[in-house]
Amino acid sequence: VLLTAIHFHYAGLVLPVLTGLAGRKLGGWFATLAAAGVVLGVPLVAAGITVSQLGGSRLVESAAAWLTALAGLAAAVLHLRLAARSSSPLASRILWSIAALTLAGGMLLAGLYGSRDLVPETWRSTPPFGAEHIDWMRAWHGTANALGFALAGIIGWVASENE
Repeated sequence: VLLTAIHFHYAGLVLPVLTGLAGRKLGGWFATLAAAGVVLGVPLVAAGITVSQLGGSRLVESAAAWLTALAGLAAAVLHLRLAARSSSPLASRILWSIAALTLAGGMLLAGLYGSRDLVPETWRSTPPFGAEHIDWMRAWHGTANALGFALAGIIGWVASENE
């Protein structure tokens, strides 16, 4: 329960806010799609986890995890596009690059973990697959998203507003 609460504070607050900031600055259909995917994906992941925990199909959790992972990858692309703009402050560009790369890695891990019951049995003992690897996921996915994406991204946005 504690991990879920922590997770959804990041996924439910920081990811939509930073995606929205990037989308507002860049505009366009891709930014709109990224924001919509994030806003829809986060509660769908919660619903998918609930369905799985109640004995329902894990396919719901897997589909929701990949929807959110793809939306997170789109948010990473937005931040990389921001980092490539020479009009942005250098500190923000570096921090947005860090945020984007760690978000991309963390989202790929999330998608893979969400698919843990859909992979061949021989893969299930390898992280990030298998429910027994929650500590591994907390260490890698959690750290990447909390420190790499959230912290670097927030500081990057603050730095962009102060220059």
